[in-house]
Formats: sequence, C-alpha cells, structure tokens
Amino acid sequence: MPGLASDVIRGLREFPPNMRDLLTAPKTLIIFLAGLGFIIYFSTNPLMASIFPWVVLFLGYLAYNIHLYKKDGYILDWKRKGALAMVCSIMVVTSVYGYEILYVNDIDLARVPRDILDKNDWSRFPEQDSSELLSGYLLRVEVRAFRYDYNNPQAPPYPGALWLATIKTVFVPGQDVIQGRVEDQIRSFKMEGLAINEDSRTSGSDTLRNGHSARFFEWDAILAGTGSGFFREVSLGAKIKIRAEWWACEEHGTAVVAIGAAQWGVVEQTDGLGHRLPGPPDNFDTVESIKRIIYYVECA
Repeated sequence: MPGLASDVIRGLREFPPNMRDLLTAPKTLIIFLAGLGFIIYFSTNPLMASIFPWVVLFLGYLAYNIHLYKKDGYILDWKRKGALAMVCSIMVVTSVYGYEILYVNDIDLARVPRDILDKNDWSRFPEQDSSELLSGYLLRVEVRAFRYDYNNPQAPPYPGALWLATIKTVFVPGQDVIQGRVEDQIRSFKMEGLAINEDSRTSGSDTLRNGHSARFFEWDAILAGTGSGFFREVSLGAKIKIRAEWWACEEHGTAVVAIGAAQWGVVEQTDGLGHRLPGPPDNFDTVESIKRIIYYVECA
C-alpha cells in the first residue's frame, strides 16, 4: 500500500501538465466508456448522464497513471492491480452513492394550486404531513395533507381529507413502489379504526388536467372503532369512501400518490340555537370534491 500511495502522489504531480496524454493515451478506455455512457443515458434517467463524465475523468486519470508507470518501465503486479481496482471501485461507488443521495433530496413536491383549493373549499391540513427517507436514503417520501372545509373550517368533523405523497428514488418509482405506498396507507387507515370492505374495491384509469394518465382504486369503509389522525374528527359509524390515484411525473423524476378519504351521508348539524350549520349534503358530494382536487394536482 505505501508503494501505491507514492504512485498516486506521483501521478497527481504529473497530472496537470500532461492533460493531453490523459485524453489521448488510454484511447480504448475512453471510447468504451463514452459508448457505455450513451447506452446508460438512453436506457435510464438523466441522473446517470450527469454522473458519467465524472466517472470517465476518474477512470481516465487512473489509466493515465498506469500509462506513465508502464512508460517508465514499471510493471504492475497482480497485487498492485487489485489494489488499484479496489480503490477505483470504492471511490466510484461512494461518489455515485453520495450523488444519488443529493439527487433524491432535491425533490419537487406535488401541489394543488391555491386558487383551486379556495374555489373548492379546501385548505392545507399540516397536522397530517409526514416525511420519510428509506432504503439507505435513496427513497424519499414527502406527504402533504389537505382537508375539505365546506365553508366551516373552524368546526370539525371535516368530511374529506387528501394525502398527497411525492415519491422520489434514483430512478422514476415503479409500480411496486407506488403500490406499496398505497397499501401502507390503507393499513394505516385500518389501524385508525376504519373497517374497509375489500370486496367493494373498484379500479380504473383517469387523465388529469396536467396530461398525466393516472390509475385509481376506490373502496367503501365504515369507521368502526375509535378514530385517530384525520378520523378522530369523524363520528363513529360514519360511511367513508376511499380513493387512491397514482401517476409518474417523469419530468421531475418523481411519482405522485393521492389518497383521499371522503365522509358522506353526514347528518345535518345545528348550533345551540337550532340553526343549521353548513355541511355536506347527504350524498357523494365529498367524493366528487376529492376527485376534483386530485384532477388539478400539479407535479411541482
């Protein structure tokens, strides 16, 4: 290892004045890596293209050092070759991993335009927000919540809530990742006292205003136990409609999962003087309201 360290130091000293040799001596390596870069660029996401030039420079630099040693009559034995390969692999993997972490942390959150929220009697529900980093910091999930206020934001229960999850991984999240997030949320609903009728599930596809094609599931449910989270605002025995939609936002390298819970069949409420309080009618208006809000979701 001391010999390897001195070789690397020597190469660093000779690196600046020999830039031309760096680009011309290891021709085969540079051409191979350039071709590999184009393949990676067209078969994966743009992240790999941004990493690739650094990898070419680093491996080209190592090749240049080997070229210098051989030019001076220096022969690398198998141990030294193995050490060089190990150092190269460790540096490339750690640098790429670090870059991926930075990439995943640079996330554009899906959102609902403010005018759409105001027009449809919705507002932010920050008590339900959450943030997660998973899979060695290479999977990020940011959840922003919204609630249907029906012109009475001070008085729960809120008959509708929407959880808007933005998911970012090194590659655009696949259906397995998205499906997993939906299933996790449904399990969370069950833990919060919701009895979900699995036989009621329907599925289909929808086209949003942003042009993305989304898939959706819907379930019927009843609040059968003590509610928590959003469902602490819902009365026992309330009928709930759940809608989950998801789609990919390739331009941002993210996927979006929108999961709404709509209470319907709400009994009219009155204040202490017997005056009727504003509330949703006894129909599926809250369900339609959730669909409208999801329809207007923007990727960023």
